[in-house]
Amino acid sequence: MALVTDQNKQFILNEFQGVTFNPNELDIEDTPLYDTVTLAQGQVAGPNTVSWFTNVRANTGKTLADTNMVRDSELAAPEMFSIRAIGIWFHSTMSLRDIEGIMRYLALQIVVGKKPKIEGPVWQFCAGGGISGFTTATSTSVYQNGIPSRESLCRLASPIVIPSNVNFSASLQGTNYTLQDTNGLRTTLIFRGLYAKGVQ
Repeated sequence: MALVTDQNKQFILNEFQGVTFNPNELDIEDTPLYDTVTLAQGQVAGPNTVSWFTNVRANTGKTLADTNMVRDSELAAPEMFSIRAIGIWFHSTMSLRDIEGIMRYLALQIVVGKKPKIEGPVWQFCAGGGISGFTTATSTSVYQNGIPSRESLCRLASPIVIPSNVNFSASLQGTNYTLQDTNGLRTTLIFRGLYAKGVQ
């Protein structure tokens, strides 16, 4: 956690693209914002079923391993987030067939307010984390979206700012894909950047 000082104030203000706030009253954290979606075999992955950050309240059963959001679709004042990198992680038990199906038929869309800010193919948004290595067990395979390294995240040339109390979401758009294999879908979307929170 870092309190804004004169030395980094201008950098912080630039990252939040002129959003009006007093940086001396906020903690600025280099911490991710993330959420997880899970679907069973036979369910359809598509625009109506894969939507991150929209279903995070306590009664969903999600834990900190699944999400660090506490409100559906928005950040409570004075919180704000400046997105600098985006990654989509697929659970290591997912089948290659289902991962490839999602990549073939669906794209990621991120909306802030009413405006789409990012649209692109799923494979573009490398996870930046996950299991890596080799095994001699021929029955064991791990498939991932990109190299498990923070440097492999999809980095943005210009930050996307999520202001306080503004609806935002991320979803898969395109042609519905029916999950074929036993483990279904478990996927986490992660935003890397600067998280502004009230000083406590």
